Amino acid sequence: MYTRRQFALTAAMLSSSAISGRAMAVPMHAITPLRSQNLMGMTASEIASGYGTGSHSPVEVTSKMLDDIELSQGSVNAYAYIDREGALKAARASEKRWMSKRPLGQIDGVPMAFKDQYHVADMPMRLGSRLRSASPLDSDEPVVDRFRQAGAVFLGKTTQPEEGSLATGVSGLYGVTRNPLDLSKSVGGSSGGAAAAGAAGLGPIQMAADGGGSIRTPASYCAMVGFKPTPGVIPRTGDPEYAVYGPITATVGDAQLALKAAAPSTFQDLTRFDPKGMKIAYLPFSGAGLPPTTEIRAATDVAVQTLRAAGVQIDVIEPMVPGDILPRIAGMFYLNDVFETLASHPLNVQKSNVSQLRYSLVEAISKLDADTVLADGQKAMGELATALLQHPINDYDFVISPTMPTPLHAAENGWPIEAEASPNFAMQKERYGGTQEHQLHLVIGTFLGLPEITLPLAAPAQSPIGLLLSGKRQEDTKLLTFAKWVEERLL
Repeated sequence: MYTRRQFALTAAMLSSSAISGRAMAVPMHAITPLRSQNLMGMTASEIASGYGTGSHSPVEVTSKMLDDIELSQGSVNAYAYIDREGALKAARASEKRWMSKRPLGQIDGVPMAFKDQYHVADMPMRLGSRLRSASPLDSDEPVVDRFRQAGAVFLGKTTQPEEGSLATGVSGLYGVTRNPLDLSKSVGGSSGGAAAAGAAGLGPIQMAADGGGSIRTPASYCAMVGFKPTPGVIPRTGDPEYAVYGPITATVGDAQLALKAAAPSTFQDLTRFDPKGMKIAYLPFSGAGLPPTTEIRAATDVAVQTLRAAGVQIDVIEPMVPGDILPRIAGMFYLNDVFETLASHPLNVQKSNVSQLRYSLVEAISKLDADTVLADGQKAMGELATALLQHPINDYDFVISPTMPTPLHAAENGWPIEAEASPNFAMQKERYGGTQEHQLHLVIGTFLGLPEITLPLAAPAQSPIGLLLSGKRQEDTKLLTFAKWVEERLL
């Protein structure tokens, strides 16, 4: 099983140019194991442990990561904002606490970053868009303050596409964020910068956000662990009904450290448990979006067989969502998003200020009849609610499925080539300027408010493959504990 702990980015060291995201692609074989040579490959747990033993210090680790981030911007381009001064100030304060043996907690001095959409004091919040203010914010939102009070070191903010509405690492403001495993490939979205930063060793805790797959997709594409909690578990400013905050990390253990700081009333230290006797289902394809490719289906089949060999019973479940429902719901959400920005920024203004991917979406939706799209989307929501009465999570403790159905696609593209062969592609292109069929299935977990976690499966030479574990609503800690058990058996 591949994790980013085994790899650090040689290609990222090739350029120290300003944020552009347009560096030459570097093939997978250019990525060299450097963990024994520097600090980049350490997990959050290992970093904190080293503070306790004195093998390294918060200032040393933070300085190294800041240097690596700046060197990587011309290739990976994961950071939207780098706060060198603030990070080093926090690291020096943490170092004093560790030297006096009075750390604030398990992540005191651990470097981390936040997706651009978070409210972080003294940093701008631009949501990947030139249309948003570049002025720094005055205060932290609650979850950010919790990390600050725990002593974490804030490196900065990571990139996202405009308004977080597309599953891509492309932004008119930041350019193209590239996958550290292969710089020619996509990081997905919308938390692509967070996943890329984590995979490149540029901060072991990356706080991201997910409303329709925005943690799960990029974590899977970058061979990382990505956790989407039950809505409301982690506080969020301006919290819509379905969108949540959650961490992207290298391991389940690091996810637990982040979650413990973000939601201490829900997450504490993990306890070992035996899932034998629990009801577990394997759902290879939900029926929504694109079916998994042969290679991805085979990899998830092998993972399931490995878990069965460990002594758990896993039932195979058939598709249960009609394929035409989710595109109609996605259209409704895209329309709401686009019309909100058009109200303050007319089409001609957006054309010269947003990425081509974003403009294609805005232009296509601006031509639609809003009442028709909204009415059809609301009807589809009712149809989905009926279909989800059949969801196996109603009868099982956990459901296992492929996180993403297709391999990595080009960094500049908004969707994989497999989507273009879909019978819905022409309609999606005409109505929405493109397609998101490769991640529409993730809307199911969003709609149900399920906690979900993706774990990396495949070796990088095969293109990263994620295994998605779904738990029951409000049973986040139980899911995280099961994920730890699975991780131990698939490593």
